[in-house]
Amino acid sequence: MYSGMPEELPDKMVARAIILKRWETNIVFDGFPQIGLLVEVQPALQTPFTAEIKTVVDRSRMALLQNGAVLLVSYHPQNPARISIAALPDPLGSPDSLESPDPATLPEPPEE
Repeated sequence: MYSGMPEELPDKMVARAIILKRWETNIVFDGFPQIGLLVEVQPALQTPFTAEIKTVVDRSRMALLQNGAVLLVSYHPQNPARISIAALPDPLGSPDSLESPDPATLPEPPEE
């Protein structure tokens, strides 16, 4: 699990994710609650996987982070447990309003 901001993942990949479960951690930072999310990440060129994210959110955005909501996540291709939210669902759009990035624009994973 990784709770940093997306820009802290230099070799990041971006993918759609579906929230499977949300829970309160009972931790508050400067009045903003921290929540946990179990997500199914659906990379364009890889097998889907589940991951856990803990993040601090504004209470007014909590309704966007419900089970079944679609969001974009950034993750490290060599260590998918290093994951963070890249974009929240559009409150005025449909749950499918976030598009998967074009695979041609994604960086190639490093050779192993």
